Amino acid sequence: MTTTPIEPPPTLKPTSQPPRGPGSQLYALTGLRAVAAFTIFLAHLNVFFPVTHMHAVFELGGASVGYFFLLSGFVLTWTFKSTDTAAWFYGRRIARVWPLALLSAVIGVAIALGISEHSKVSETLWLGAASALLIHAWFQNGILNSPNTVSWPVSVEAFYYAIFPLVVRLFVNRTIRQLGYLAAALVLLGWGIKVALWVAYPPSAGLTPSAATAFVYGTMSPPARLHEFLLGVVAAAALRKGWRSPVPVWAVFGLLVAALGVMYYFHDAAWRSNTIVDALDPVCMPLITLLIASVATRELSGRRTWLSSRPMVTFGNWSYAFFLFHYLTLYLVALAVFHKHSMTEFFFQPPKPTYGNITWAIVSFAIALAFSGLVHHFFERPIEVRLRSFFRRHFARSEAPA
Repeated sequence: MTTTPIEPPPTLKPTSQPPRGPGSQLYALTGLRAVAAFTIFLAHLNVFFPVTHMHAVFELGGASVGYFFLLSGFVLTWTFKSTDTAAWFYGRRIARVWPLALLSAVIGVAIALGISEHSKVSETLWLGAASALLIHAWFQNGILNSPNTVSWPVSVEAFYYAIFPLVVRLFVNRTIRQLGYLAAALVLLGWGIKVALWVAYPPSAGLTPSAATAFVYGTMSPPARLHEFLLGVVAAAALRKGWRSPVPVWAVFGLLVAALGVMYYFHDAAWRSNTIVDALDPVCMPLITLLIASVATRELSGRRTWLSSRPMVTFGNWSYAFFLFHYLTLYLVALAVFHKHSMTEFFFQPPKPTYGNITWAIVSFAIALAFSGLVHHFFERPIEVRLRSFFRRHFARSEAPA
């Protein structure tokens, strides 16, 4: 499995004069969300519409889930104001994230009970309620079997939102040198978690039930990904202090592509045998952090990129809805094409890889993108505006960042 989401972006309109200080909107990072969301879509094609010779390439898109955790920490810290109140911060997070999370849980439950065979009503309703409350990433069944399988990162993010007001000042008050040490420590922590799991449960021995449980909690639970969120916090805190990335965006892209190329070369290795076993995240996270910092540095200097173009920013604005609904879209289209009966069948008996599946992938992408745009404009944004207005009246000390 790959995410998201996932803190959804505000609706942005690119301008030719980007602001330069902390709290300013960085449109290129919104555009980069579009790239991340698309690569996650590609990763999930392996489940529903596998394409000949492309499995090992598409699965690399799973690294983009970590991008959203990193970006969330970065954006929240970049826009942080010392005058903000915790209650107003929580209100903004609820307004931004919860309506779509609730909608995806309701739709996921409806699909599971109305279309999928072998669904247990009581379990499905419980998992749907846990998903709506954003607590399902705290237990294995909720992570793996929620009505909308890809929604676990949103539950992970909810925990990070809960602790952010408690920890942000610990980072924004550090020196640039101290932040550098913290960044190195967080990268090492990510590797430490993965290596510890490998030592306890060698990938070459296969996934026993106990190993699977350990890897799920060590890869997909809120504590397991906290270092990525905090790495984003550290990067933004450094930029707030005046640090700027010395590495050009094109060079970071090149390094990231090279790293992904190495991971592709080892796609048959035991330590890449399963998403939860894979080293993809600890390999890519330092480079993705540097990419975020370099893209932000370029935009703060007033130089525009294709990432800040109107189409990319628009898709970036839709990326939260796209992330939550692309998987269900793929599932529904695949049900119609292959006449299977449940999500489980696609996992354990995936369709045969063909080039013809590209057509269905394009159809699924078009449907998911159109639906995401409609949901964003007619559901996500209007409800967010109303909820923000309510929370502002009750909790805002002064106008705080988006």
